[in-house]
Amino acid sequence: MPEPIKNYQQSNKEILAEKKLKSFTETIYTEPTFTIQQPEQLRLEKIRSAINKVFYLNPSEILLSENVRFSIDTKDLEYQALKNSIATEGILQPVVVELRDEENKYELIAINGHRRILAAKELGIDKILCVIKKYSEKHSRLLHGLTENLLRTDLDPLDVSEGYAKLIELGWRAENISEYFGKDLNYVYCIIKLASYSDQAKSIIRENKEKFPMRILINEFARKKWTSDQELIEALLNKVEKKSQADVKSLKVEMNKKQLNIFYDLNPDITDDVKMYVEKALRHFKFIN
Repeated sequence: MPEPIKNYQQSNKEILAEKKLKSFTETIYTEPTFTIQQPEQLRLEKIRSAINKVFYLNPSEILLSENVRFSIDTKDLEYQALKNSIATEGILQPVVVELRDEENKYELIAINGHRRILAAKELGIDKILCVIKKYSEKHSRLLHGLTENLLRTDLDPLDVSEGYAKLIELGWRAENISEYFGKDLNYVYCIIKLASYSDQAKSIIRENKEKFPMRILINEFARKKWTSDQELIEALLNKVEKKSQADVKSLKVEMNKKQLNIFYDLNPDITDDVKMYVEKALRHFKFIN
């Protein structure tokens, strides 16, 4: 009698051991202890960990959309000088980039430093220093970009007006803009008014930006009431024409002055008294200044 009981107990132990082994085996194969992450997900986690910190990014990763500086003239001498500086010294000051992410998808949007980023892309630079930001509201990122640009370099007048107009669309008032940027309220109203100009009027201004500094646009155009868009366009074109004539005249005067100096060099025997009367006569007929 004792022996069968012993065998029965051993049998139960074996059954229990088999169940535990089966359960352990199923756990191993049905519930893995790790998952393989995609490269994009790993990259996103790295960028998330760098928010509000300086981080290296490849310029090709950064989108230049929603640029406060709406037009970047790559042929401009100032831009070319910046590009040459970056080619020799690199980007010394970090640019600001916003991370916009959803689940495992993300975008990196330039908030400030658009020209430096574009120059780096053109030069084929593979990494630049960036400060990673994450904004909860759209007007916060726009305000940051606009403020950064205004503090560092003079924006095109139309770029400033478009930036202010966007803030108005996002619920700001002219008084808020005036207080934040330290500008006269009437001045702010005039700048915002420039944003309402037609595409044709804006095109004339952008194509002749050296002839339309902010002072001219405010005093001669924004402060004036125009009966129609066509009247405004004609006034802009007249300004371009007058300015062009003045530029040609100034160039001729400069050339006359150079020719006179060459004449003096070729005739060293001419006395100072004679030079004085010659120049007086030339000024009378407005050949030189």
